[in-house]
Amino acid sequence: MPKARVTIEDVARACHVSVATVSMVLSGKPGINAMTRKRVASVAQTMGYQRRIRISEKPLRRIAVVVDQTEDSEVVTSGFVQRLIAGAVEIIEKLRIQCDVEMVDRSMSISDELSRITQRQYDAAMVIGAEADREFNARLLDLGIPVVLVGMFSDTLYADAVQINHYSCMYDLVTHIVSTGHQRIGMIGGQDSFIPNLRYRYHGFLHAMYDHGLDATHIVPCTRDTQDIRSAAAGLLDSYPEMTAIVCRDDVIARVVLQVLKERNIAVPGRMTVTGFGDITASVDDEALTTVQIDAHTMGMLAVNVMMNRLRVPAMMPITAVIHAPLCIRATSGPPRQTS
Repeated sequence: MPKARVTIEDVARACHVSVATVSMVLSGKPGINAMTRKRVASVAQTMGYQRRIRISEKPLRRIAVVVDQTEDSEVVTSGFVQRLIAGAVEIIEKLRIQCDVEMVDRSMSISDELSRITQRQYDAAMVIGAEADREFNARLLDLGIPVVLVGMFSDTLYADAVQINHYSCMYDLVTHIVSTGHQRIGMIGGQDSFIPNLRYRYHGFLHAMYDHGLDATHIVPCTRDTQDIRSAAAGLLDSYPEMTAIVCRDDVIARVVLQVLKERNIAVPGRMTVTGFGDITASVDDEALTTVQIDAHTMGMLAVNVMMNRLRVPAMMPITAVIHAPLCIRATSGPPRQTS
């Protein structure tokens, strides 16, 4: 019988580390201590591990769009996925490429989820989400097909990606709020999160506030649970009554904050400016939220192009394509009320 190919999980088991750690070492990424790096590299070489690079002689015929359905995430509950797929389809239909959506549940066995994807013999995959599951994505990359991360940053995976610059977009949003006259600005949902996208938004807020010489201490973390958001909004309003603007980490949080303000008879804009991030519904019903617009349609088109480029040049260094995300200035923002 032919010798079984050594996989990235084989190396991880032998070293007693995670698959993500092995991927970081073999890809030359920073963040791993020297002793672990040396041990993983040595074990991988001894075991004869080689990252699979599949050069296909046939054209791209079937793409998997992998979506995490474990949590009530922004990308699943909004039209983001649909708009992204529409952008991808705009290109792939002309090329007669099939596009299938694979809903992945991270609470299930990673091996089972990957086995299902492998059996369907996809030529490439795009992974959509705000939260990168490093273990799953590292093992997906090891299947040897082109993988493009869409809408998520990864600090550890050596993979092609299509993103927006969350840091600069949040920085620009805060700068706009300041330019209209606001100086007392709070944030809801901000925290130094382990999720790169959210962490970049948080630091974009902090640095914009610092650069404009403003107090950046009024930041309340919260989950995306409605009651948690309501508690965070109430706490911030009670502790910072002179506040005139609230920056929300995403549009879901902003929607709940607007409800709380309405219940308290706080006029928006007028008394309070409220902003979101993502433009997940183009506008938030009656409120017409000021937000950052993420162009999922363009991201889908670009992801297919990156994918096809990877098939043509498998050994090429990973590409991160960053698109511009404009501010959408709508009815929930305006200058602060003038006081005598």
